[in-house]
Amino acid sequence: MNIKQIELFDIFGKLLMEKKANESTVTLDVSPYAKGMYLLRYTLSNDTQQTKKIIKE
Repeated sequence: MNIKQIELFDIFGKLLMEKKANESTVTLDVSPYAKGMYLLRYTLSNDTQQTKKIIKE
């Protein structure tokens, strides 16, 4: 199943990055962002959404 869209949010819910794709794997460059916790929400090709917690150290 392919990833259709990816959104990266800070812990306050502010959208930091949005990327549209149609691939099974997607690489995001989070180097511009400070250490801390972020939320990654992705939408699959069947319109299912999932959210994952990311911790940048």
